Amino acid sequence: MSNTFTISHTPMNSGKGKTPIADAYEQTRAALGVYQGLLVTELGDDAESYELACASVVMGRENVGIAFSVKDHRAYVLILDDGRPDMHYLPIWLLDMAKYLTETLRTFVVPDQGSELTYWGDSERRRFIAYKFKMADSPTNIVPIGTAP
Repeated sequence: MSNTFTISHTPMNSGKGKTPIADAYEQTRAALGVYQGLLVTELGDDAESYELACASVVMGRENVGIAFSVKDHRAYVLILDDGRPDMHYLPIWLLDMAKYLTETLRTFVVPDQGSELTYWGDSERRRFIAYKFKMADSPTNIVPIGTAP
C-alpha cells in the first residue's frame, strides 16, 4: 500500500489522562495495522494497489477502514461485525455509504455487491464486514478530501 492516512473527526477527551489527539492517534494507528493485515490476507498481491484510510467516524461507526484502488476502480469499507446494518435496510445503508465515499474520495462511487455480507478476518471476536464498492467514473487519481497538502 502506497499511502495510509486518516480522515479525522474531533475526538472527545477519553478521561484516561491523555490528550484527545493522542488517544485518536493510538486508535487510528492500531486500526490501520488491522486493516492492512486484512487487505493482505484477503487480497494477496492485489493489496499492493490499494491505499488505506481510517475514518474516525462514518455513519455512526468509529475507526472505519476505507481501502481503495485506482488501478482496480474498487473501494472496500471495513467495519467490525457488530456494526452491520439491519439487513432490511442494507440497500439504503449501502447507498448512504456510497454517497459518503463519493464526497470523501471525490469520485463517483456505487455499491458493487448484493445483499450478502462478506466477512474478513479469522476470529469471531475480530471479524470485519467488507462492503464492496466500484468507482464508476474510473478515476486515474484520487486525493481524498482533507488530505491535499
